[in-house]
Formats: sequence, structure tokens, C-alpha cells
Amino acid sequence: MSEFSQRLRLARMARGMTQQTLAAQLNISRGTLANWETGRTTPDPETIHRLAVLLETSADVLLGVRSPVRRLSPDDSALGGKNVSIPVVGSVEVASFGLKYADEHGYESADKREINDDGANHFYLVVQSDSMIGDGILPGDLLLVHEQPKIGYGQVAVVAVDSGKGVVKRVFQKDGSLILQSSNPAYPPLIFSGQEIKRVKIIGRVKVVKRQL
Repeated sequence: MSEFSQRLRLARMARGMTQQTLAAQLNISRGTLANWETGRTTPDPETIHRLAVLLETSADVLLGVRSPVRRLSPDDSALGGKNVSIPVVGSVEVASFGLKYADEHGYESADKREINDDGANHFYLVVQSDSMIGDGILPGDLLLVHEQPKIGYGQVAVVAVDSGKGVVKRVFQKDGSLILQSSNPAYPPLIFSGQEIKRVKIIGRVKVVKRQL
């Protein structure tokens, strides 16, 4: 995924727009917009300018010439700009071009102290499974995930096996094996050894669990 494609996706989600809505305003197909957001193709300069206008940003921000000013919710503004907006997705999986996000749910605020950048390398994932209830991670919770290819011993991460959808597990590397451990005894550990370890892709580390009451 290129810097432009990632910034385009984040800018659209920060505006609370679906791919279909933005594509309709540009009079293009949703597939064309999806190709831009995955880095398969890139729009021409005139279209980038139109995107910037519709997304209330600038072409320089979309192209990475300068950093974006993140759109905050009213509650964030009341906190004096201490929060940033992070996109919320229902699932993430590994694709040939990078990460593929689906089931978009707009955006959610995150405390700047919980991240080390402008939020471009973070996303919220909606928990779908009860496999981590022993760690207090319940279905419907929001997980703040930092995209990173490596993880510390025993940390909770979003991982994908065989380029499938990302799942939440504790990751252990021991004696040449990689173990993906749930905290619900109903789910047995997944153990990979030798060349099998290449089947596992670390998507990112879970940093914060947020629950909607």
C-alpha cells in the first residue's frame, strides 16, 4: 500500500464516507476508488485535486508532502486537541498489495499519548470472537492496533494465517516454534514450526482495548 493510497483511505474514513459515496461524487466506479486505496492504480493530478476538495483536505496532504490535520469529533475538540481520529474496521486481512480492510465503521478518537505518530499506522478493529475473553477482550470491543511486522514475546497481536482474516492472539516464539494462544480454553493453541512459521503474518500489536457502554 503506497503512502497516497493509505492517506486517501484515512481521509475518506475520517470524513465518515463510504467508498460508494465518494465514488458517486466523483462519478467513478467503486472499484476504481478501491484500486486507488489499495495502491493498484493512482488517479491523475486533476482527480487528486477533486479528491482533496471533497475530503476537505489538500493535495499536498494526500500525496504526503505535508502531514494531515486530523478531523476531530466534538468531544475531542473539548479536550484541547489531545485526541486524533482513527479509522474503525470490522476486519483486516493480508493481500498481495498489503493490508485489506473491510466493514468500515467510520472513526473513533484515540489519545495522542497512546500513539507515537499522527495515527496513520493505527486502526481500530471491532472484536468479533470470544477467543480472548480471558484477557478481558469481548466481542464488540474496539482494539487500537499499531501496524508492525514484529511482536514481543507474549504480547497480544492481530495475526493472519495463510493470508486469511486477522485474528487476535497472544504470540509466543519458543524453541523454534511460533504459538498463537487464545485466552479462552475452548480455543486450542495454534502451533507452527520450521517452514510453517512463514504461514503466519503479524499485522500489528494491540495497544488499547476500548469498550462501548
